[in-house]
Amino acid sequence: MVSGATQHYLDGPAFAAILFPIGIFLAYLSFIYRDYRNEFIFKKFLKITGVVILIFLALFYIAKQLPEGEAHGHDELQEVGH
Repeated sequence: MVSGATQHYLDGPAFAAILFPIGIFLAYLSFIYRDYRNEFIFKKFLKITGVVILIFLALFYIAKQLPEGEAHGHDELQEVGH
């Protein structure tokens, strides 16, 4: 989710602004579950939630300033084959 949002940010900035923080949130939760399963700390959960919300707001603000871009090369491959 994070790499796809980064790669396609200029293609669909509003969608990528949503996808990127969700990917970070899920990655962090899976890391915490894997390594600190028995000592889950609510403060860590609140901190990452706050950080993810700030990232979302910043990216969404920037995304609203950018125009929607064109896809970069995915459709060109199909056109060459015809």
